[in-house]
Amino acid sequence: MRNLFVGRLSRKHFAIGFLSMLVSVGVIISVVLASIPRPIDLQGFTVFLIIFIIAIWLFGVSLFARRFHDLNKSGWWGLLYLIPSINLIALFFLLFSPSKNDNNRFGQLPSGDTPLLKIIFGLAKN
Repeated sequence: MRNLFVGRLSRKHFAIGFLSMLVSVGVIISVVLASIPRPIDLQGFTVFLIIFIIAIWLFGVSLFARRFHDLNKSGWWGLLYLIPSINLIALFFLLFSPSKNDNNRFGQLPSGDTPLLKIIFGLAKN
């Protein structure tokens, strides 16, 4: 789990990871809602929803933190992902800020050939 917050993420990889997260969330929610028996078992659904939301928050903060690392900023700025409205401003800032073109305290410049699954699950050692 520590690898989720280590290293750097370029603009392209950040955008791919964020879009992948949005698509995955949409698909998972659609499948879950379509398969829920009626009437809804609120207790089981609530437990699933809490675990799902925590996983999405963790993944989103991870993407933000690694992108801030690429800008040579502290990963703690990634917590902006958890603040409504502010997270949209931070998202656009991260999407449009160019990467630092040299190595920084968070690692080497990310390469462009990292496989998508490694980016999404934070396994890339950029």
